[in-house]
Amino acid sequence: TFRAELIKFLFSYFIHSFLIFPNFIKLEQNEVRKDAERAVAAVEREIYHLDKFTTDWAYWDDAYLFIKDKNNEFIDSNLSAISVFSENNLNLICFIDLNGNVVWGKTFDLEGDTGLQPLHNDSVFNTRPLIHGREARKSNSGLLVTKYGVFFICSAPILKSDLEGPANGTLIMGRIINENVVRTLSE
Repeated sequence: TFRAELIKFLFSYFIHSFLIFPNFIKLEQNEVRKDAERAVAAVEREIYHLDKFTTDWAYWDDAYLFIKDKNNEFIDSNLSAISVFSENNLNLICFIDLNGNVVWGKTFDLEGDTGLQPLHNDSVFNTRPLIHGREARKSNSGLLVTKYGVFFICSAPILKSDLEGPANGTLIMGRIINENVVRTLSE
């Protein structure tokens, strides 16, 4: 009987070790790969939508004129309300002229009550990879690590509505990746 028990144990060990366990590992690896692909796709979708929103604002005659004349009417009708941030889940909007000066820039904490906070010319967002020159025609988008956290970020050259140039500056929009964003992405 000891021999029969030993044979059953060895047979069971062989089945588990060489048939069941390797297939289980393969299945787990496939699930992890699928989850990682879904996560990457969700991040890419967020960046894509932010890019479309940013370019929609950047390729606009009113924005083109605003960089030139810095008119308060544009600010009053498009930028003064906190709702432009909250309704679009934005933490950052920044208009920068061709000299790298912040014409108008604000941050907003969607989870706090700090109100709109001004950006300055030395802002972390006013950096060369995000700033577009006169001949720019394409937007840049991706992830940006800052002291405030990680952002979905997009910058686009400010062009006329018909996409005619030259570019008149850069529009940067960003959304910080916080717990709510991670929860939404994971769903």
